[in-house]
Amino acid sequence: MVGLRFRKATTTDLPLLYQLAEEIWIPAFSPLFTASQLRALYSGMYNDELLTSWLSKEENELYFIYLGEKAIGYTAIEKHSELLKLDKIYIHPSLQGKGYGGEVMKKIEEIAANARLSAIELRVNRGNDSAIAFYRNRDFDISKSIDFPGPDGFLYEDYLMKKSLRKLDKSE
Repeated sequence: MVGLRFRKATTTDLPLLYQLAEEIWIPAFSPLFTASQLRALYSGMYNDELLTSWLSKEENELYFIYLGEKAIGYTAIEKHSELLKLDKIYIHPSLQGKGYGGEVMKKIEEIAANARLSAIELRVNRGNDSAIAFYRNRDFDISKSIDFPGPDGFLYEDYLMKKSLRKLDKSE
């Protein structure tokens, strides 16, 4: 498999993020939501104000994933004191099922290990069976079901999933 390349994003990269989100995020969630829910969720997640604020925090990182010179996806993480929160991981639909998502997960685990974090945690929509299977195949377990309010009265209905990592001794 041709190696993937990761490039850390800044606020000047938001137009590329929006382009990729339109190509990847919208098709991924269109089977799960109505058109109005999808628009509300998209505008609630992909906007300059929210993302500029999110990227300004030292513990938050957004990476574009490249195959050759072409951006094929993105991933976003938050480093907390004991765990890494995987906020986003998206690969272009035409390239899904080819092992690239697994390569991205290896990179995320490497980032967590280098930061000496003990676990990776994420939220996934309870109706997103393919994503749940992807995470389960990578040793994530469902911790609990969580519901919380989203934009325009929408209710997020997610699973909290977690993968424990070998915690490195500080002397290693």
